[in-house]
Amino acid sequence: MNKSKFLKKSLAMLLALMLVVAMIPLSASAAGALPNLDRLYIDDYPVTAEDGVFAFDIGENDEKDPDVTIKIDTNSLTTPEGPASAYIVKGDTVYNENLAEGIAKTIDLSQWGTEADGVVTLTLRVWSHDKTDSKDYTIELTRTTDSRVAKVESVSAGDGTYKASFVDNAGTNNIYMDVARNAMGKAEGAVLYVTPAEKGKVSGTGVTDNQDGTYTVNVKGDKQT
Repeated sequence: MNKSKFLKKSLAMLLALMLVVAMIPLSASAAGALPNLDRLYIDDYPVTAEDGVFAFDIGENDEKDPDVTIKIDTNSLTTPEGPASAYIVKGDTVYNENLAEGIAKTIDLSQWGTEADGVVTLTLRVWSHDKTDSKDYTIELTRTTDSRVAKVESVSAGDGTYKASFVDNAGTNNIYMDVARNAMGKAEGAVLYVTPAEKGKVSGTGVTDNQDGTYTVNVKGDKQT
């Protein structure tokens, strides 16, 4: 009889223990899942994090570069519970727009950044879908002298272009192309793909930012060389 009571108590204790163990995953999942953010866009340029820090060069002073745009692709912060969100914060103040909506948002550096020795630091906070957990990332914007010359990493031929190459001539990139011409000797519809080195950008008429570090350049010219 005593043995039967002992077995019943043992089974009850075992059942209670199993219930507690079964509840552990449920408790853990109650805290929102946090995705790892390793890439975002600053001024339309893709920047990859290193040890939670996104480093990028900007204009030399406030007059030249008083703000930046930041964008995070919507699929970068997807979790099984739903999309996470990301906000710039400074102290207890939170920027009122979610940066993880795939739309570039303008951040005023004087309002949201802390500057020292030519480096503007921003804090980016990623929140779980249910806002129960968060993780902070650092954005470091280093002020450098503006340059209109971007070093080229590579070029490749697109439609209407037979061959493309470039030569770094003392800091100036000379790009050479063999293109198709019409009866008037004009290059119409020739396309060139350009990948700038480091944090360079390509801008101008007929330039499309491919949002992956490369640019499509539509070439149209009258010269024979």
